[in-house]
Amino acid sequence: MPSRNVTTHVDKVELEAWRQATYVVVSLAALVFLVQRLFGPVFEVVFEICIFYVPAVAIALLYLYFNAKLSVKSQT
Repeated sequence: MPSRNVTTHVDKVELEAWRQATYVVVSLAALVFLVQRLFGPVFEVVFEICIFYVPAVAIALLYLYFNAKLSVKSQT
């Protein structure tokens, strides 16, 4: 059975990866939003929502969930 410190370290590394992925996906969604609004439609609205905005919201919610879960886990 792994020690508590090793598990916590792995959890922190995984949380860092989720944070970075969240920044990348949300930044991409924001960039697409700005391009669509400033330069006119590049993508269909449905495609834009399904490919950029839904994944951005999903990954942000997952990051917040994992962050809260790790915070609770580290307090106990």
